[in-house]
Amino acid sequence: MEHHSLFVHKKPEEDELAAVVMEYLREHPDAMDTAEGIADFWFDRSLVKVELRRLMKVLDTLVQLGLLLEVRKIDGALYRLNSAGCKSAGEHEIH
Repeated sequence: MEHHSLFVHKKPEEDELAAVVMEYLREHPDAMDTAEGIADFWFDRSLVKVELRRLMKVLDTLVQLGLLLEVRKIDGALYRLNSAGCKSAGEHEIH
């Protein structure tokens, strides 16, 4: 993904994390994973160091904005694109 080249070997800020998550979901709209899976597989770990605590805060924000759905399971939560919420994604500012 192009976003990775912007912060090689840095800890990305929350807005950058959100942008990468949303870009990944635009490219893979049926993707769904845990926070750990997102950190491990949606980001190129050789380029980006993702702190799980920070990523979980970003995922929670995206859920609150209606951009992601959180699917609760016994062993944790899965996150996926909220197709209905993305139609109005331009209305939301991610902080």
